[in-house]
Amino acid sequence: MKKIFLSIFLLFSFSFAQKFEYDLNAKSVHMQDGILYIKTKKNQYKQIEFKNNKIKTSKYTPKKPAFKPRRLLRSSVVTSSANNIKHTWLYQQTLDYDHEILGDAIEAKSFAVILKDDTKLTHTLDKNFVFEDLRVRLYDIDEDGDDELFVIKTDVEKGASLAAYKVENKSIKQVATSGHLNRTYRWLNVVGFGDFDGNGIKNVAIVKTPHIGGVLTIYEYKNNKLIEKYSRYGFTNHFIGSTELDMGTVNDLDNDKIKEFILLKMNARTIKVANYKNKRYKELLTINNSSKVNSAILVKDLDNDGVKEIIYTLRNKKLVIYSHNFNKVNQ
Repeated sequence: MKKIFLSIFLLFSFSFAQKFEYDLNAKSVHMQDGILYIKTKKNQYKQIEFKNNKIKTSKYTPKKPAFKPRRLLRSSVVTSSANNIKHTWLYQQTLDYDHEILGDAIEAKSFAVILKDDTKLTHTLDKNFVFEDLRVRLYDIDEDGDDELFVIKTDVEKGASLAAYKVENKSIKQVATSGHLNRTYRWLNVVGFGDFDGNGIKNVAIVKTPHIGGVLTIYEYKNNKLIEKYSRYGFTNHFIGSTELDMGTVNDLDNDKIKEFILLKMNARTIKVANYKNKRYKELLTINNSSKVNSAILVKDLDNDGVKEIIYTLRNKKLVIYSHNFNKVNQ
């Protein structure tokens, strides 16, 4: 009887949790217009199609950006939206801060915005401040129909902070901050945005000091303030010197309109899927890997079966596709 029960349990378990590793010499993984592709060690691009637990690869040429400004911070990207802000980007390179956490000593002093009506606005920092980031994030966190702008702003003496900006009356103003880390050469990285506790108020999550004992920190955005709600030690979402900022993400995996966290532990081999429903942290899943994760962590239902896959690459150049039916777990 015990053997029968164990067989049924294992059959049920593996019916909603499967891990696939593909030796593709993959250096990184990306998503463009819903298309999944990898960059190989030989700097070739291959599109990945996943169906019936098998993959098909084909040559792929990533599209060039539709908009590229004349002045753009090296290694950074333009962020675009369909709301009030068409495009935003970092520029005005400076060597005022030699942290080199993103691969070089070049940071930005300014960001630019092109509004929906094609008005261009700019914002430049005062002395002793730099933008220690590679993009400005757009997200309508107060749900008023207009995007706020989020960017990592560093005081050269007090370290990094997450700063939130609004565009009002054709001007840019800072409206909120996470606060600086109170020491030079201390940095943070953004995880993502969404309703994490189910109270209907949007949040932003960051990892403070992801290289020396990262702290997942959740903020609630209310009345133009970032209010810290929760913190937990032991996570990372960045390697020193890397330009990859998305080694961790958030996504509504079980379709309950509350987003889960997909985060790396400090060893960079273990992925934790967790939530913060009802203001209580709960780990839902652990994914162990034999090699360190070295890419963005992406989430997409690749085979259109209603189950979202978690996708990433490892330092041993393997592509990993992890399928786990969280809807079955929660039924």
